[in-house]
Amino acid sequence: MSDITYDVYRDDGPLARGLGRAGSALPAVHVLVPVLAGVLPLAAVVAFAGPDLPVRALGAALGWYVLCGGIASRLTTGTLSWLAPPVMRAAEYLVLLRIATWAPDDAALPAAFALLSALTFHHYDGVYRLRHQRVAPPTWLTMVAGGWELRLLAAYVAAVAGVVVQAYYVAAGAFALLFVTESVASWARFIASQRRASLVQSEDEEEDE
Repeated sequence: MSDITYDVYRDDGPLARGLGRAGSALPAVHVLVPVLAGVLPLAAVVAFAGPDLPVRALGAALGWYVLCGGIASRLTTGTLSWLAPPVMRAAEYLVLLRIATWAPDDAALPAAFALLSALTFHHYDGVYRLRHQRVAPPTWLTMVAGGWELRLLAAYVAAVAGVVVQAYYVAAGAFALLFVTESVASWARFIASQRRASLVQSEDEEEDE
């Protein structure tokens, strides 16, 4: 897996990238070591804790996960390193959904699915672009969207403030507008470039004849 592909699949924001640069000075370890070190405690909290979970417990688990996941952002080598991005993607989706299930408002789940729909579009679009356009989405797109780490921390803050529904719907609308608009523009440019290349090739073939 190339560094560019790995970055797209991870969807790191500014905080994770900064932690990755700091973590590059640490002894080299397999990428799955810090990822699993962060995911497993978070998974335990998400799986077994109820809505009466102390706020500090979830905050500590999220903070530890962001730290470990961020440090792993510059580690791209090693057997099975390709497992890190899907593990982190699953962690993001499940935490966002779990926070919604803890909210007292019944509208939290529809809001969570709206947010997850926008995020899955963004992540699938990145994979599809790498496969067909051979280019990655622009870095600024991930930075504006906050990356997985800032989205999780923002969801935690929303849960503490009791505004999960409002925060999720606002984020879903903003992300949908951002991701779809940028994606449409990217594919329009790609199709136009393909047509120009095809036209030039046709003209060259006519000249050869």
